Amino acid sequence: DVIYGPDEKTIIAGSNDGSITEWHTATGDKVRKFVGHDGPVWRLDLGPDNRVMASGSSDGSVILWDYQTGDVLHRMEGHAGWIFDVGFSMDGKRVYSASADGTVREWNASEWQLVDLLAWVHKNRYIRAFTCEERAQYRIEPLCK
Repeated sequence: DVIYGPDEKTIIAGSNDGSITEWHTATGDKVRKFVGHDGPVWRLDLGPDNRVMASGSSDGSVILWDYQTGDVLHRMEGHAGWIFDVGFSMDGKRVYSASADGTVREWNASEWQLVDLLAWVHKNRYIRAFTCEERAQYRIEPLCK
């Protein structure tokens, strides 16, 4: 995949070696290289604010990059097949990935606030009920009768 940089003075392309390279369009000079995937990079997208870039690879991962620094912000895994498309939501808070495993996933692309993280964990993680012995040992109210 090849996309324009935010100012359209650069192009950004995924590579078979798992890297992403940015070139200056007027000179052809290499601007920088993003390294992080373990397989060919098939898709790229820049967020609406041009601060975050998403990449999808045959390694089944989506990486969110800080576009200015080239640092990996998040590596998201969960697909069982290569990723053939990635794209940001209009507000840039979500990234969507489509995979050859037949699934489309929604990923959080924004910084987690603690209250949001706790709400997500509460909604998405199973926590077994404490036994009466555990409630007594750790003084978890209400205690069993």
